Amino acid sequence: MVRKDIDMRNIRFNIFKTSVSVIILALMAGVIITSCGEDKEYNPLYDDTIPPQPVTNVEITNLNGKAEVSYELPNERDLSYVLAVCEPSPGVTREVKTSIYSNKVLLEGFYLSQDFQVKLYTVDKAELKSEPVTITVHPEEPEYLTVGGTLEMAPDFGGPMITWENEYESELLLFCFAEDSLGQMKPSESFISTAQEGNYTIRGFDDTERKFGVIVQDKWQNYTDTIFYTITPKKEVELDQSKWKLFTGFKDDTDLFSGEGNFKYLKDGKTNKVWKTTYGANPPYLSYTIDLGVETTFSRVKMWHDEGSAFTGSRFKILELYGSNELESDWSAWTMIHDGPYTVVKPSGLVGKNYTEEDKEAIKNGFEIIATQGIGSFRYLRIKYIENFENRTASASCSELRIYGEVIEE
Repeated sequence: MVRKDIDMRNIRFNIFKTSVSVIILALMAGVIITSCGEDKEYNPLYDDTIPPQPVTNVEITNLNGKAEVSYELPNERDLSYVLAVCEPSPGVTREVKTSIYSNKVLLEGFYLSQDFQVKLYTVDKAELKSEPVTITVHPEEPEYLTVGGTLEMAPDFGGPMITWENEYESELLLFCFAEDSLGQMKPSESFISTAQEGNYTIRGFDDTERKFGVIVQDKWQNYTDTIFYTITPKKEVELDQSKWKLFTGFKDDTDLFSGEGNFKYLKDGKTNKVWKTTYGANPPYLSYTIDLGVETTFSRVKMWHDEGSAFTGSRFKILELYGSNELESDWSAWTMIHDGPYTVVKPSGLVGKNYTEEDKEAIKNGFEIIATQGIGSFRYLRIKYIENFENRTASASCSELRIYGEVIEE
């Protein structure tokens, strides 16, 4: 082994000498450059003092809550953009910049259908603005007002069902209010929708008459007056799971893992274990039947995946729910209780056990299947699994099942 000793003092001194030499050379170069360029003048990149010419041949297309303005640009080489300035609602000034590679600008967020002044400027690269071209636009009725005009409420289980039409699928925020015991309107919940034909039920209320209200707001924070309805909700109860029994008399139904022993996992209030079918071939579907112990008008059914493996493997993905008052194996004797098939969608779209916060929230809340009304009441529930998250039907599993509605007969 050869050891090489290093004299750090000499290294430091040599580095110091080298650094001083570099600095001296740099200073000398600066003096030379300065002395050689004493008579040269440097101007700003854009020293233009003449504003550009304005746009011409302006045309206006009025739309719902917005206006599209087209124009011709002046023939100038240093144009940067077109600036449109307007006041779409009281106290709100909006500026919209458009590239010179376009000849139109879209102005959005007008709160009413009325005249609004808009000023158009051309702006050059020195940030000089042309004289304004002032125009008047008259947008058609904004979509938040149009949607608000279609909104209706009707009694539903546990609260009012809100319905509306949103022809252009605009992104709208709906704020819901409910009257409390003192007669005061209090916020209940809010949600965003782009549905063309929307419906939503506010739940958690008993079957006593009360006032409900809704405000519709667009993304520009324009909003309707509160739309009031007085509604008596239908009574909704959660079915007593202790009365449920697994019916195993149909050859068509699927063998279940551990038989009725693990049926308890479907109704234990926990989502850390599953009740599942046995693993077998890949039939067109899997199914099993439950005697609910009471005849019920269904309002909704909620089902859960187990927390650790949600959106994977044998967890249900596509299914159908059927009701009947007779234990007949023939599917023609059963009525689908919802607009189906029902498909579970993972919010993030990620594959496997990769979960975003939105995914975790969906797992926690479960998957709610809204029952069709007016189809009758039923004692027996039959669940048909069409596809799991392996995109097959070799097996199917569910962690928790809860059923809501009105009990007709014990």
